[in-house]
Amino acid sequence: MERSRVMLRFADLVEKYSEELASLETWDNGKPYQQSKTVEIPMFARFFHYYAGWADKIHGLTVPADGNYHVQTLHEPIGVAGQIIPGNFPLLMFAWKVGPTLACGNTIVLKTAEQTPLTAFYAGKLLLEFLDSVQQRGCPRESHGCRQGSTDILGLAANSNLKPGQCCCAGSRTFVHEKVYDEFVEKPKAQALKRIYNVFMIVCKSLK
Repeated sequence: MERSRVMLRFADLVEKYSEELASLETWDNGKPYQQSKTVEIPMFARFFHYYAGWADKIHGLTVPADGNYHVQTLHEPIGVAGQIIPGNFPLLMFAWKVGPTLACGNTIVLKTAEQTPLTAFYAGKLLLEFLDSVQQRGCPRESHGCRQGSTDILGLAANSNLKPGQCCCAGSRTFVHEKVYDEFVEKPKAQALKRIYNVFMIVCKSLK
């Protein structure tokens, strides 16, 4: 029950500081503020509310068996879970990884992408109000490295697969298949030439 209450309290704090978190996510990642504020922050809170509901419902079962036997299943914490978060959805992936791990009673070692660490640090700051945790920055890569194959091998694997299943919110680049490339380039070019002013602005709320 205590674990569930802690997670619900954290979800409430996320909603309370939604503007700060949304501003940090947009500042750090580059996605639109509106998406951060109205989509990802509410989803973050909902995930923690959901997993908080599981925290006091994880239990074993007694299974009927023939003969003089007592059969029981147990669901116990596995210990320490290493969680690595990429840079495309830093805040949501924090919820996806930390939520179920905490609900199951495990300890977490979290590694964010070095390009987008701000929302995880802020969320960790909120957790410090009622949890024991350690925030460590600038760790030597050698002590935490985990890789399958060299970067050359990973690059070849990525280039050979046109359907990697990634979701990118960066408007500064677009991946277009070569079969439709020429047509794709001409259409936005025609629209751009119709513009009176060639000015693009990104507006974010100032950080508090």
